[in-house]
Amino acid sequence: MFNLIRTADPDLNLGFNDAKNGLAISSRVSGADFSIGENNGGSNAAGLGIATFSASTSLSELNYGRGVDVDTGKQLQIIRRDGTTVNLDLSGTKTVQDVIDRINDFEVFDGTTPLADLNLG
Repeated sequence: MFNLIRTADPDLNLGFNDAKNGLAISSRVSGADFSIGENNGGSNAAGLGIATFSASTSLSELNYGRGVDVDTGKQLQIIRRDGTTVNLDLSGTKTVQDVIDRINDFEVFDGTTPLADLNLG
């Protein structure tokens, strides 16, 4: 697997994490950000310890560990394709899934098709 990853992107550093129970992956390119997630509902990245985040990830872990401030009265603004603007209060949300649920539960949306999901594939 190491060779597959290194061949796919030679700008990645790859090794074992400090606990030796998962992989540690970083970029050799200064300032390059990337994320690692599951494809089609799989769990390989999580099993290898390299998944960047999941639905259960705490909002306090995002933004390079600085977190996402959801309790200051700032709202998440969504502009739909039809031009409808929706402002969502995210107060009290703790995880990525909480935010997804808040978006999908908002009364402007018909509830038949989720507006938000977490498909990292």
